[in-house]
Amino acid sequence: MTSKHLYFKLLREDAKRKLWAAALLGLAFFFSLPVPLAMVLPSYQVTEYVTLAQIILRRTNNVRMMLGFNEGYPMVVVLMFFAAAVMGIATFSYLHNKKQIDFYHSLPVKRSLWFLVNLSTGVFLPAAIYLVTIVLSLIVGAVNGVLPGLVLKTAASGFLLNMLYYTLTYITVVLAMMLTGTKIAAILGSAVFFCFFPAVSVLSQTYYSAFFQTYYSGTPDILSRTLLKLSPIAAIALAMEELNPMRIISVTAAILLLGMFAFFLYQKRPSEAAGKTMAFNTSKVIIKVPLVLVFGTAGAMFFYSIEPSLGWTIFGNIVGVVLSHCIIEVIYWGDFKKLFSHEKTLAACLAVSLAVLLSFYFDLFKFDAYVPEESQIAYASVDFNKDSWVYSRNFDREMYTPDSILQQARLEDSADVLALVNEALRQMEVEEQEGDTGRKRLEGEYRHRFRMDVCYTLKNHRKVYRSYALYMDPVMETADRIYTDAAYKQALYPGLCLDESAAENIVYRGWNDNIQHLDGSQQQWAAVLKVYQEEMAAMSFSRRIKENPFGDLMLISTENIQKIEELRDTDDKEPIHYQWGWYDGYFYPIYPSFVKTIQALEDCGVEMKELVSAEDVEDITISGYGPFDEEDEEGDFAAAEWTKPVYEDDDDLLCQKTYDQIEDIEKILSACVIDEKGWRNGMTGIDGQYNLVIRVKGKGRNQVSGNFRIKEVPEFVVRDFVALDKELREKYRAE
Repeated sequence: MTSKHLYFKLLREDAKRKLWAAALLGLAFFFSLPVPLAMVLPSYQVTEYVTLAQIILRRTNNVRMMLGFNEGYPMVVVLMFFAAAVMGIATFSYLHNKKQIDFYHSLPVKRSLWFLVNLSTGVFLPAAIYLVTIVLSLIVGAVNGVLPGLVLKTAASGFLLNMLYYTLTYITVVLAMMLTGTKIAAILGSAVFFCFFPAVSVLSQTYYSAFFQTYYSGTPDILSRTLLKLSPIAAIALAMEELNPMRIISVTAAILLLGMFAFFLYQKRPSEAAGKTMAFNTSKVIIKVPLVLVFGTAGAMFFYSIEPSLGWTIFGNIVGVVLSHCIIEVIYWGDFKKLFSHEKTLAACLAVSLAVLLSFYFDLFKFDAYVPEESQIAYASVDFNKDSWVYSRNFDREMYTPDSILQQARLEDSADVLALVNEALRQMEVEEQEGDTGRKRLEGEYRHRFRMDVCYTLKNHRKVYRSYALYMDPVMETADRIYTDAAYKQALYPGLCLDESAAENIVYRGWNDNIQHLDGSQQQWAAVLKVYQEEMAAMSFSRRIKENPFGDLMLISTENIQKIEELRDTDDKEPIHYQWGWYDGYFYPIYPSFVKTIQALEDCGVEMKELVSAEDVEDITISGYGPFDEEDEEGDFAAAEWTKPVYEDDDDLLCQKTYDQIEDIEKILSACVIDEKGWRNGMTGIDGQYNLVIRVKGKGRNQVSGNFRIKEVPEFVVRDFVALDKELREKYRAE
């Protein structure tokens, strides 16, 4: 009972000593919550278009956003983070002062109780100030018509979550205070705890992507996923993005573990550690070696990014190791004469960092060449990265991202996947052995290059991820077999799994994003859905190369419409599922070869029309920067002043020509991809040197843009632009 009274007495006295921190924190909170609310809420006023009920709803949503724990108003989270850092250092600053530590430790109070009192002050004081600020904010909201009961739940959850992550940051700084003997060292130590593991994660991914051609950036390994989360900053950012019970449990466990470790260090910490850089000699090596290795590998990557040669990369590694080791030694000892202390540790760090660098640089572990045997594979999955539109605003999966394709689109027969992979490795070998010659040869032979992500799930349940760049042309039939596999197609396009109940939600989106509703009966709508699913399921890559989509069909369940309706702004006048953006992932492209779908839509009163026909076109203007003649580029005009960067920097060298003859327009349209809908077909590779502006007859939007399909530029266009290019270059030379 006595110790309980003593605890609260000491807590009250310690809080009095921290009144300066409380005053600063209170001022910061006051100008972060009540004041902004008092300024923003009255700005919502009733007009002839906005009712009082809508105004109150807006104000309520605004109060929820500012008092909650979310990305919408991160000011409180940022404030709590810096408050935790300041309170962590201020609360245990006496440990870094010899006179103060002698005084406090001479008091007739157990060290464990004194630790608990100081630790509690740093949590309870900000919590009390934050709670008062929330009450003031609720009063401001109530004055502006926001009933406290409507936002109380959000305010309470925001308070608890902010205090939880505040405590995580605070206990991390306290741990740094236990390990160090000066405030500067504590600040540096806190920065290390905040940044070290995320830095290792980012650095490891940088190494993989820089030195391995087949590295898949979404690989869920410990370096890219787990280490990234081992930091209060990363934990806060991830929680604001997506909060779940597991994260709360993990953070709570981390706080308890760090708190116990800090208490253990407090008990073992010698009083004479005050004033020294590090409180424990054994911790010096434990902290120094990982830091030196990280700085060494980072130095190598820095020089590699400037000049990707082995010599400069090794030089960067040596510089990073030596400099970081020397700087840390000077910080530890406070003496420049100790620059090269512990030379054996320096040599060991240098050897380890070089071994890591060379193993990546030369791929000593054969990362790129690894392909599991077919007998080892339980199933494989592949993402051709040709349908990114599916990932936009799609609620058919809880987390529908490119990664989910590799998890869901399973192919039990992995032979076709391995055939694609082996062809990719063959092309990679050609490029490595023949260099630019090999790359140009492949570019001349083939036209459709893409990046394919693969996940092998082995029979021992291990998952292996790789990403390959290859020209699809020699294995087009194999790719078609995978793409037209029924299970694969349904995993890629969730709309192909919808039943007849979704037919009533179908709308057609044509040129200029014009929406057309379907007439007719439920039976006719169901027929549209059925025939589209059949034709889309049969669509192949080889057909997509030759076709451009000219319209979209929205395939969505009523359940997903309700989900999206909940997110929309109440001021929207138009039903949200007809608006651009919210439902991108549910608009499926219609190709000219979908004859049954087109007929079924026409039966429902939908006017089907080509995106742009030759008869509709006024003229087509083609523009681009040279050089357009490869022979001239390598001959008379191969001097440095005629290189492409010069063209891009000088608009006087822009080649441009307008075509208005019907025969020219027909040939151009047959070889081009119009941006209006073409972006939904990733198989149509484009020639980026030419830009087309197509002027359409009639009122309204009267032009669209486009590009030529790769290697399909009409010969007369090539001839015209070679002549234009030469004329402009001669003029440029004369000037």
